[in-house]
Amino acid sequence: MNLDELLLRWGQSHLLSLVPKKADQKALLHQLLCLDQKELDRQREFFCTKPSIKRPPSSSPWERVYEKNETFCHAGEEMLREGKVAALMLAAGEGSRLQFSGPKGCFPFSIVKHKTLFQIFCEKILAAQKKYQTEIFLMIMTSFLNQKETQLFFEKKNFFGLKKSQVAFFVQGHLPVCDREGKWLLEQKTLLTRASGNGDLFRSFVQSNLLQRCREKKIETILLFPVDNPLCDPVDAQLVGFHEERKCDVALYTIRRPKKETSMGVLAHGRSGPRILEYMEIPPGEIASFPFAHTGIYCVNLFFLEKAAALPLPLHCVQKTICYQGKETKIFKCEKFLFDAFSVARKIEPLLTSKSSHFAPLKRAYGKDGLAAVRKAFLAKERRLFYHLLHRMPSRKNFELSQEFYYPTSALLRLYQKKVYFHRRYFKGIDL
Repeated sequence: MNLDELLLRWGQSHLLSLVPKKADQKALLHQLLCLDQKELDRQREFFCTKPSIKRPPSSSPWERVYEKNETFCHAGEEMLREGKVAALMLAAGEGSRLQFSGPKGCFPFSIVKHKTLFQIFCEKILAAQKKYQTEIFLMIMTSFLNQKETQLFFEKKNFFGLKKSQVAFFVQGHLPVCDREGKWLLEQKTLLTRASGNGDLFRSFVQSNLLQRCREKKIETILLFPVDNPLCDPVDAQLVGFHEERKCDVALYTIRRPKKETSMGVLAHGRSGPRILEYMEIPPGEIASFPFAHTGIYCVNLFFLEKAAALPLPLHCVQKTICYQGKETKIFKCEKFLFDAFSVARKIEPLLTSKSSHFAPLKRAYGKDGLAAVRKAFLAKERRLFYHLLHRMPSRKNFELSQEFYYPTSALLRLYQKKVYFHRRYFKGIDL
């Protein structure tokens, strides 16, 4: 099939006049053939039908959630000791809204040591391995834009102490971006594309042979978490144990939605069962009836991952503002949402946690969800943790803990129980 036929198939024949040279046409044809043809067909159909994004009338608030308890924690710790748990980091995002050039995970976040988000999570995994005497497989989903830079960053940092063999990278899919009429855009004679949403996780996971690798490693449970939430625990024993004890395909953390918060997704019941509603899907004035908010932290089993990979998730139109041809331009992209796969889960259960302990996503440089606000939440969590473990407070206003404090061993506690002065800015662990 030649370029003319493909562009006609997807309603993009206008691009031919923009790439008159044969060499440019050949390059564009190659780029198109590297994209998923069926997804391009779905994108074409999506923009032709212009579906409504209003909330289905059958959706109702989710009312029943579970509370944390020691039983769940003990069950999760046992799963970790047996090597049945892996971590999967969603790290496809860029740091542009943080006024940072590069993958969001490379952003220097911590208050004293300026550790990157990647380092914080990897050191948490290192500390958990030490406590539970196991090796934890870490999978990282990147985008086609930041895949190479992310891998080089990990190699440069020697995988932050993890073994290279226990870290696996895979790339989510991408699709062309469009203008208001659904027409594709070119940038320097190349098709302008963007990642097709975190819902591409399932298919990319299977195609990257990670499902098979997890089975070979005897892994049963995978904890999914976003790289931009530094309060998240990448191997949360409570959530892992809750998932195991409740025998569900998907367990998720939820928080009580703050009354004035109108821009968070919420838990709901739909025609096909439990689902997540994005705030833009809820008619104005109705969000107050939904008490539980979505955190983006999940625990899933391999059965669900495999089944979700075979499901053609619906496309959602997302509007973005980018710098295009030297000016700020609104573009439209098709994305798949991870939680749309909940329809194939046999059982989904939510576990209630607090916003202060698990949810402070870093979205922008300033304001709500900005750097100062998230660092403040991070410091408050570390202050509470320090007091809980040692029954006293550091003397400094700003300080930072080694990630070993999140998975404390008896040796670490003995070390700091002997200390008289807590004036340090950084409290290191035994190894970190």
